[in-house]
Amino acid sequence: MTEKFSAEKLIGSEFVSKVTAQDVLFQWQRYAEASREKNPIVLSLPRYKFTDGASIGILTQWEAEGIFDQVRGRGVALIASLKDANATLDAIGAARWLRAFGAEEIMLVATRLYGLRQDDVFKKHGTKELRVETLTALDSISQIADASGLDGRRLINRLVIGEAHSHKAFQLASVKNLPTMGLTAYQFIADKIGLPQRVRSNWRVLNPDANRHSTSVLFAEYLGLKQVSFNKFRDRETRETILDKPEEVIRQLREEGVDTGVVFDDEFQTGHTVRLITDAAGEVLKNFIILASHANFSQETIRNLSSAKITEMVVTDALQPNVDITELPGGVKVQVLPLNESLSVVAGQLWRGDWQVPLAEGWQLDPWLQSAE
Repeated sequence: MTEKFSAEKLIGSEFVSKVTAQDVLFQWQRYAEASREKNPIVLSLPRYKFTDGASIGILTQWEAEGIFDQVRGRGVALIASLKDANATLDAIGAARWLRAFGAEEIMLVATRLYGLRQDDVFKKHGTKELRVETLTALDSISQIADASGLDGRRLINRLVIGEAHSHKAFQLASVKNLPTMGLTAYQFIADKIGLPQRVRSNWRVLNPDANRHSTSVLFAEYLGLKQVSFNKFRDRETRETILDKPEEVIRQLREEGVDTGVVFDDEFQTGHTVRLITDAAGEVLKNFIILASHANFSQETIRNLSSAKITEMVVTDALQPNVDITELPGGVKVQVLPLNESLSVVAGQLWRGDWQVPLAEGWQLDPWLQSAE
């Protein structure tokens, strides 16, 4: 018997689970229409290795650049990578400085929000197996939503999440009364590398997880390619991810004469899923093109991406990797696409509530939010 303890139970299932994509978009639009500032100043949070004085370092840099002279009475869109809890505190500290110098409203654009990739934990308790849903995402959102100045005003008024991984983040933020929007970069990345112009009929999009990866479905539709989906599950004992009956996928690829597989994933942490796919489909395919918005490279990730059949690897700078990498073990260069310039334009569109028109440079709303349109 499995009993589930989740965020819904902790803050009220009648609230969280009933929040719809339409509710989230309406909440955002209502705030956007009431916003005093229609053309915000867009700033990028400097990236520091965390120390107790990181926010002081931000203050010193922005003072030297004259930033604080520009923000009084204005709205600010602050772009930041919240890769860990420390980066979240840095962003809140930066918002506090901006408020102290007169910023009227702040929208935090998180190219990555800490905690969204935490997996459920299974624990034995007597005769029951408890499925404890990790609540790091709720903690991160709560920190942002609850942060206030000495005057009691909320520091951060709106939140934009890049590659949210689960729609629950939007539901939790809505319950915290924090207007939140989500973005996905699959078309932005594809367009930047000219992928639509290179597509061939014997290519397929390889969906890394048939049970949940709706972004991969949209990615395949955009490229005009068929999609082939792997099923994966996590072994409860070993905690390792395993592909379920990959031979069926391999048979399909062989029968259709496919020679190149394209994979888009929201994030590489260990690269284990990509290794499973390249190991399995490598029996048939000659080439793999691997794309990801978030790439938290580590030594383990590099080992898992060592297949000689990976011919192209493209990621963004949404995360500051644990290990600097410019080349995979097979000799393929890792192309890193900068986000901030593009997101500066998109931030202005979202601030004004212009999400119903095409966003700049191929950015798309999160798939769950798209379902409401």
